[in-house]
Amino acid sequence: MTVKYVINPTYANSLVSSFMDSLHTSFDHTGTVIFQNRRNIIKSFVLADGQVLVVKKFNYKGLLNACLRIFSKTKAQKAFENGMTLEKAGIATPTPFAYSEQRKGCLPFCSYYVSSVTTDSSIKPLLECEEPDKQMIESFAALMVKMHRQGIVHHDLNLSNVLYHEEDGMYKLSVIDINRMTLKTPEKLTIAECKDDFFRWTGRLELFLKVAYSYAQQRGWNAEVFVRKLIISKIDHDKRWTRRKKLHSFFS
Repeated sequence: MTVKYVINPTYANSLVSSFMDSLHTSFDHTGTVIFQNRRNIIKSFVLADGQVLVVKKFNYKGLLNACLRIFSKTKAQKAFENGMTLEKAGIATPTPFAYSEQRKGCLPFCSYYVSSVTTDSSIKPLLECEEPDKQMIESFAALMVKMHRQGIVHHDLNLSNVLYHEEDGMYKLSVIDINRMTLKTPEKLTIAECKDDFFRWTGRLELFLKVAYSYAQQRGWNAEVFVRKLIISKIDHDKRWTRRKKLHSFFS
């Protein structure tokens, strides 16, 4: 078993280095569980100086899955590099501290993404309620506009992955779960690629339309034309998603 880790130079010190040195052996029996499912687990850890770090462990189940990732970056490395990209772009995300990888020979076994802790809340309750918050609609649309104008597509932009806090009467948004994110030069980012960030976060058509309309207005586009084209793609996406869900349920 080989272990490799990389620390954000801004936060490279003996305390963080010591934490990373032991992470692959201490993770399973220390820390506090924040979230867990069949694939991943997220824990918080308190360092000796009181600093709290959050670690997401990515597991690679099965030989085929591991083999497919021999020549690609691990999810932890992608999350770390994407976090650095977001910070440079002025888009809020928990501060990327480090990532670590474990391999058996050349096969990835698991990887860890380490970031700062956040106390921000999901925007979901403000949008999925009976009367969606108008300011949050504008703020969420503005977040997508800011990302897309800089060539950034999240690819997993469900409402649980967008967090917020209030500051001076305004909503300040941040994004998490960023290992699927892609980056292109803004000139090469197509509208079709931007659409992927619209399709995953709600099944409520009226809410979808409000956010899409605000997005188009903020980009200076013809909102009616944009929304008309987008809704056709949205309906098709939701139908395919429903079919996949039914198929998955049948075989599970």
